[in-house]
Amino acid sequence: MAKQTYTRLREMPAELATAVRERIIVLRTQEAALNPVAIAVRIKAEFSQVNLPAETVRAVLRSKGVKPPKVKVEQTDVLDERQQMLLDIQERASQFLAEYRSLPPVPEFIRATKVEDMGFESSQVGVALFSDLHYYSRIDRRASNGLAEYNIDIARDRLARWRNGVLRFTQMNQVWVDLDELFILALGDDLEGHGQMFQCVDADTECLTIEGWRRYDEMAPGQIVMTYKDGSLGWGEAQTINIYPDAHTDMVEIKARAADMLLTPNHRCVVRSRNTGREELRPAAELSSHLEFPMSAPWGAHTESASPTDMTDEFAELLGWYLAEGTDKQRGYSVEISQSDKANPEKCDRIRALLGALDADWVESGLGDISGGRTFRIKGYVAGRIRDLCPNKAFPVRFLSWSTDHLIALYQGLMAGDGHSFGPRGRRRGGHTFVQKETANRLSDFQALCVRLGYTATQGQSCQNAKPVFIRENYRWHGLRGKTSRRSVPYRGVVWCPTTSTGTWVARRNGKVFITGNSQALQMSESIIFQMMGFAEDMTGIILSYLERYPHITIIKVPGNHGRTEARARGAYTPDNFELMAWEIIAERVRHETGGEWTTSANGVRSLTGGQIDFHIHYGAIALFDILGWLCSGRHGHGIRGLQATYTGALDNKFRLNAVVGEIINYYFKAHLHEAQSSESEIQGEVMQNGCFVGPSLLSVEMSRAAASLPSQEFMLFHPKRGKTHHYRIHLAEVEEVRQIEVIGRK
Repeated sequence: MAKQTYTRLREMPAELATAVRERIIVLRTQEAALNPVAIAVRIKAEFSQVNLPAETVRAVLRSKGVKPPKVKVEQTDVLDERQQMLLDIQERASQFLAEYRSLPPVPEFIRATKVEDMGFESSQVGVALFSDLHYYSRIDRRASNGLAEYNIDIARDRLARWRNGVLRFTQMNQVWVDLDELFILALGDDLEGHGQMFQCVDADTECLTIEGWRRYDEMAPGQIVMTYKDGSLGWGEAQTINIYPDAHTDMVEIKARAADMLLTPNHRCVVRSRNTGREELRPAAELSSHLEFPMSAPWGAHTESASPTDMTDEFAELLGWYLAEGTDKQRGYSVEISQSDKANPEKCDRIRALLGALDADWVESGLGDISGGRTFRIKGYVAGRIRDLCPNKAFPVRFLSWSTDHLIALYQGLMAGDGHSFGPRGRRRGGHTFVQKETANRLSDFQALCVRLGYTATQGQSCQNAKPVFIRENYRWHGLRGKTSRRSVPYRGVVWCPTTSTGTWVARRNGKVFITGNSQALQMSESIIFQMMGFAEDMTGIILSYLERYPHITIIKVPGNHGRTEARARGAYTPDNFELMAWEIIAERVRHETGGEWTTSANGVRSLTGGQIDFHIHYGAIALFDILGWLCSGRHGHGIRGLQATYTGALDNKFRLNAVVGEIINYYFKAHLHEAQSSESEIQGEVMQNGCFVGPSLLSVEMSRAAASLPSQEFMLFHPKRGKTHHYRIHLAEVEEVRQIEVIGRK
């Protein structure tokens, strides 16, 4: 057998390597002139089985602190930079090679591992999460500037993509794994819901449009309404008018001296924190004393105006005088303005100045009247123009669209005629009042004028056939504490709300103005009955198609909050749920195809078992079930905040359920927040939150709630020993399908 020759120290037996290292040091110490090459030759002569390179010798010397002899360079004793760099590289490479240790070879037992040794011989199951489809809901892209859009066609397309995604991942894994069963965890909000769920006001609440105040039966899509955005008022379009003619629900009533609202519990209210000043939209049922709501706001400078072409500040102010103190004389086609020169000489002077500035044809009478009464009779063009703009002493049509300067002049004329200013003391200090007879809607129009100018205006109680409007120019937010009452009252009748481009509108109830949110544009496109029928028809076909890949399917269903029968989630009885009815219809249709028998447990769980597809429909909020020995729970999760939220988060909820159940829940599945997340916070304990079919919505844009990510659903495999082994995310839309943003100035 040939003798082995070693060229590397690490390949030698330990005793031989030690002897070689010691001999290298001795040779260098005894003969300082020996360079590494010469030492390597001497080592080979003394140790016949060793053949070291010079680099190894140099590395051994360096490791022992012995410097090798300097390399002589011809013609100069000073190394240039390039030569020194080469020497340094050679030395570092030699040291690396001397110290380098290669990985050990692959053990034979791993090389010989078979498929069954890795656990793949164990049959696994597929688990598909299904939630937040919101079938037959509608998000109008005009309400979000293309940031969100959803309708039944998009929902059906994404439902088909979900089915295809589950089947594709199943097909891919069935090449290596036996997948004999599919679990579908239906976690709720399959339907959009019914009319009582939407954020509405009662029939007595009016909307401020560009034509004035309008009731629900006077509204139509496309009308221009006053809206609120970024702290200022402006004009926006009423995209839809949502009217539910026979609502039977509890309403939130808010009453104060300057407030009167009747709102559905989840009507979105514009509020501001008294502590932080942060504005937000909050459901009416969640209003508290530390919040305040806006009654008016400054007018946005960006909003265009449309005053008549011949309008001037002087003429607008004269119109105000006429509406307050004027008379329309049918005979002679003239108009008159009356005032007392004795009581208010400065006001008479102002009227004369306005008529002079307009070069009007006018006559002043009553000069001999001992009471000081004066009548300014106006004729000619100015009188005709006044009669045209203000027939029967009514406010001009669409006067709210005038420029702010002209409206201020109109307001000044009105207040000079019928207004009064309060002093610096008292409850109404710094405010004003305007009093007129309750005729011709002039008080309503005046109140609309005040709101347009950014003033707070509240109608008072009638007295002697006259009614006051109290005005505050700098008081725009009203607190929900003190004498402001909030209570829940039963209501039956019309509820309604517009959907606007900004998500807000200006409302009035019983003469008291407030700015509020509108019905979110996530809304029904069909009644709840048609939602149930359409969903049952489509979902039955989806479920049966899975039998192409799975011999057996198990479906776990828990209720969502959109299927409830009550308007308020907290007051709803969980088993009263339209979704559960829809799933029983689906199960019954499947039973005719695959067999099975119905049973009902003592806890009310409706189960269809014995066929190819089993259904377990839970009427309670939480379902507990076993998947290959792993304890799981499923719930929709409304009322539970994000995963990490203290006390109200999913993790805290899971820990409490662990204590209630008496063992660790291995997998806790939830939905509701529309964003896929997961957290493994304990040994063999994980929380998984499913995505949604909708994707971004107005809630994402306006309230920082719900998904701001691509629509998706979760799919995974479960192993009897290892639990979840594969986790996939089924994306239901491309980025280009979700984002349809319009950015002005970009092509």
